[in-house]
Amino acid sequence: MKKTVSLLAAALLAAGLSASLASAETVIKIGHVGAPVSPQQQGGEVFAALVAFKSKGDMEVKLYHSATLGSEQQLQEGVKSGTIDGLIAGTWERFLPWAGVFQTPFIYRDFDHFMNVMTGPVGEKLMAAVEKELNVKPLFILPHGSFRRPTNGARPITKPDDMKGLKIRDPNVPAYSIVTKAMGAVPVPMDFKELYVALSRDVVDGQHNPFSHIVGSKFYEVQQYVSLLPYGLPPHIVTLSQKAWGRLSEAEQKIIMEAAKETAIMTPSLGLAQEREFIEFVQSKGMQVATEKDIDLDAFLRIFNEVCVPQLKDAYGAEWVEAILSVK
Repeated sequence: MKKTVSLLAAALLAAGLSASLASAETVIKIGHVGAPVSPQQQGGEVFAALVAFKSKGDMEVKLYHSATLGSEQQLQEGVKSGTIDGLIAGTWERFLPWAGVFQTPFIYRDFDHFMNVMTGPVGEKLMAAVEKELNVKPLFILPHGSFRRPTNGARPITKPDDMKGLKIRDPNVPAYSIVTKAMGAVPVPMDFKELYVALSRDVVDGQHNPFSHIVGSKFYEVQQYVSLLPYGLPPHIVTLSQKAWGRLSEAEQKIIMEAAKETAIMTPSLGLAQEREFIEFVQSKGMQVATEKDIDLDAFLRIFNEVCVPQLKDAYGAEWVEAILSVK
C-alpha cells in the first residue's frame, strides 16, 4: 500500500510537470479507442505522468482517446507497420487469434486471480509471443479498469435465465460469443464506436463493459439496468512500434520501462476504487444496480464450466485455457 501511495504521489508531481512543458525533446503518441473517462485513458495518464517526471520533462507521452487515430484494428495495424507510435488495446487477437482467450467472461475467479495470471508465467508468455510474432514492443499489461458489467434496457440480470433472448453487443471475439450464447442471449458483434447509437435505437438490448465505459460513453443515458456480474476482465497491452522504440536512446528506453513497471503496479487499485464511485454515479442517474448479493453467480459458473470450457478448449487450445484456470 505504501508503495502504491508513493507512486501516486510521484505521478501527481509529474502531472504538474507535464502541464508546464513547453516542448519535450522526445514525444511519443499513443492512441486508444476509449472515452476521456476510460481504463485506457486512466492508465495512459499515469504512464505519461511518470515518463514526464522521470525524464524531467524531456520526454512527453501524448494520448489520443476516442479512436482519434483510428479504430482498434487500425491502431494495431499502424503500430505493427510503424506508422503509429503506440497504442493501448486488447490482446492483439486479430493477429493472434489464440490471445482472445484472455478476454473470456468468468475465466478469472476474481481480481487477484487476474493479476496473478498477468504478472506470472502466463502473462510473460503472452507478452513474449506478442513481441516475437508481431515484431512490436509490448511495455506492460493493464486491466480493463474493473470487470466488465452487463447492462440492458429490459430487466435486471441476476441469473442466466435473465439473459435469454437479449441481443447483447459483443466484441467480435469467440470468447465472448461462446459464453453469451451459452447463457441464452444473442451475441451481436459491433464496433465500440457504434454502440451508443445502437443502444439508443434498440438495435441491441444491452452490452458489457467496465463502469468507466458505462460512464465515459454515457451508456447510463440509454440503459436502465446494470448487473455486477463479473463478465470478463480483459487485459490491455500498452505497446510501441519497433520504429518508435528504436528511435529512443538507451536512457530513454530505461525511463519508459521503469514508468511501465510502476504504472502496472499503480493502476489496478485505482480502477477498483474508481468503480465504486461510478456505481454511485450511475445510481444517481437512475440506473438500477443488481449487486453481488442479488446475483446467483454459482448458476452462471455451472454453465461456464460445463458448457463453455470445452468449447473454449476447442477454439483456443486446451493449453491456454488450462494454464489460466490453474493459476492460484
